[in-house]
Amino acid sequence: MTVELLQEGLPRVLEQAGQAAADLPEKAAALVDSAVDAAEQLIEQPEVRVLAVNALLVVLLCLVGLLFYVSRRALAHAPYGSGLQSITFMILGCLFICFIEVGYRPPYLIKSVCKITLFVACITMFQLCNPKARMLDMFQRPKPKQLLLALLAGVGVYALILGSFFFFRSHIDLSQIALSLTQDSSISEHNFLFVSLYISFFNSLLEEIFFRGFAFLSLRREVPQGIAACVSALAFSLYHFVIMASWFKLWIFVLLLVSLFVAGLFFNWVDSRSDNIYNSWLIHMFANFSINTVGFLMFGMV
Repeated sequence: MTVELLQEGLPRVLEQAGQAAADLPEKAAALVDSAVDAAEQLIEQPEVRVLAVNALLVVLLCLVGLLFYVSRRALAHAPYGSGLQSITFMILGCLFICFIEVGYRPPYLIKSVCKITLFVACITMFQLCNPKARMLDMFQRPKPKQLLLALLAGVGVYALILGSFFFFRSHIDLSQIALSLTQDSSISEHNFLFVSLYISFFNSLLEEIFFRGFAFLSLRREVPQGIAACVSALAFSLYHFVIMASWFKLWIFVLLLVSLFVAGLFFNWVDSRSDNIYNSWLIHMFANFSINTVGFLMFGMV
């Protein structure tokens, strides 16, 4: 009886196993197609595309850093070898941010993540290529008297920027700027309070670390201080070029770029007297306080 059952059941089991094995490639192909469709839907999300591009740019920075590391013996005997590396990483960081700003226009949060990643990657690559570089010197303890003078200068900068805004207000279309911020960066009256806090305190520190600590205080050890100051200020000015390109009339736009260049020179002068970034950061915060005050007026929050 048992033998007869086995004889009858075994072919059926083998047939079912064969059918399952035959269906396996089809099911695997369907699973792969589902995974590909899910990946395509994921990559269509702007935030994912931007983060993917950001990751690729970081990889490119690593390759550039590796190139500098391999060739550092040759650069050690070249005039301003380390300075050339510093300028290269600074230019790459600014170009990558501009590329993301123009090519993808992601929400402000994603853009901030990209900026933090790229700026930190640039400084880290430079430090790895130049182990003797003293990047942490920019954070040395400030003197109270210098901080007090920076505080007074910051109050003056706040008044100057706000006064300039009211002087030129008839030539500035705040509604167009608000629309641009909402469409391009997802900034509106609903989240501007949090954005303004980030801009005032953290973003200002990030820019001071990159443009003053890295692009000036570090660079001036390798090239004449005047050249380092001008390179840093020019990068600081052009860095804001893409952000403001569509906001103002041409003559106001040019005036702002010149003002940013002068502001960069002023920040560099302040830091050259203290050998740290805290004083320029304090002044930078007050400059952003004034800009955010205009933002609150623009969004009708005050």
